[in-house]
Amino acid sequence: MLKKSKTISKKPIRDILTSRVISVSPTTPFSEAVSLMQDKKISCLVVVENKRPVGIFTERDFVMALNDGLQSQDLEIKEVMSRPVLTAGEDMQVYEACDLLLENRIRHLVVVKRSGKIAGVVSLSNITNNIGLQYFVELKDVSKIMTKNVVAIEKKDPVSLVISKMAKHSISCIVVEEGGRPSGVLTERDIVNLFREHGNPSATEVGKVMSSPVISIPPDTPVFEADRIMKQNNIRRLIVVDSEGMITGLITQSDIVKRLEERYVEFLKRILREKEVILEETKKKLSEKIVLENILRSSTDQAIIATDLDFHIIYFNPVAEKIYGYRVEDVINKQVMKIHKLEKVESFRLNKSIATVAKGGIHEYTFKQKKNGDEHYFESKVTGIWNMDGKLAGYVLMTQDVTKRKRAEKNLKQTVDDLENWQRLSVGRELKMIELKTEVEDLKKELQRYKSV
Repeated sequence: MLKKSKTISKKPIRDILTSRVISVSPTTPFSEAVSLMQDKKISCLVVVENKRPVGIFTERDFVMALNDGLQSQDLEIKEVMSRPVLTAGEDMQVYEACDLLLENRIRHLVVVKRSGKIAGVVSLSNITNNIGLQYFVELKDVSKIMTKNVVAIEKKDPVSLVISKMAKHSISCIVVEEGGRPSGVLTERDIVNLFREHGNPSATEVGKVMSSPVISIPPDTPVFEADRIMKQNNIRRLIVVDSEGMITGLITQSDIVKRLEERYVEFLKRILREKEVILEETKKKLSEKIVLENILRSSTDQAIIATDLDFHIIYFNPVAEKIYGYRVEDVINKQVMKIHKLEKVESFRLNKSIATVAKGGIHEYTFKQKKNGDEHYFESKVTGIWNMDGKLAGYVLMTQDVTKRKRAEKNLKQTVDDLENWQRLSVGRELKMIELKTEVEDLKKELQRYKSV
């Protein structure tokens, strides 16, 4: 249960991570890594080099390796691990971590310190353990969130078919059915255990090695009850059956956490509301009429940075990271002035923006950056965030890379200049010809005069 003083939206992942991480080197033998996972009863190993994470090896990576036929005794873990490893800073908040996990369809996020060394790992289990009862009440029963398209096989099918289907659909378990009813289940962890106990179990019939009996629940089971059953039995999924025992769905930790992804945008909105910012007013004030949804979806072509009245950065999208060279975890809650000081930006520039916005205006400016020896051009606009009372509640900076446009304008100007020069030369030649023609006519007349004398 969460403390009342700190809700899930305020909680940094350092508060929920698993700090005891089992790590191996990139040259660790594949079979040794698998044995270590089974002995420690863990679902992943972090691969470390020079005390920094360079990869991660999970139960899913193991299944993928088996599906690809990679299980030689000489195989090293670096050949089958996932890389580059997805990492997050300790200050990242739970909603953001959840969004990363679901977007990348993974269950583990490696958390690193500022030094780059490992601080721990955050998994879907860490998140569900810290969601709190209020969230489960909102979800109601499992029928609203369960996976309805259940991948199933029969007892007589070989384990190789299980491995193939897990790899193809990127799923963590296969339900074994008999006449439409569940008779067992095989999970990624089961496959890991089978490999160690039976060598290559691919040809083994599923019915001989499946986990049975299975725990099932009806569709109207409250989500918090389903989560309780999972935790009590140390499992990550439950089969949902109807009144006749027929399979109707599957509920997993991922299904429970997916709603957090939908609430991620709400979380970002809440940050702004806490600073007395009404988001609908924001989009009216933006000169480009950029709607809030585009801002929170991290516009693909514009850097978006939002601050409160004290210039603490409260929003910093991926494009801003690319243009300004800072990671979001390094600037969130930092004052703009401190970053300006590091970048040696003169204070009058910020003061000019403040003065313009205070009058209800939009401060616009351009700047250049050198990247790989080439000049890049950027256009920026600073506008205000206004609350329902019409009072200034914060600031928004929008920056767009206009290098292509600037280069096109430069090329067009050069073309126009060339045409104007050619036109001037053409006109000059035409005038000279007229002048010469006049002189020839005058000479002809003079010659005729001499002839007549």
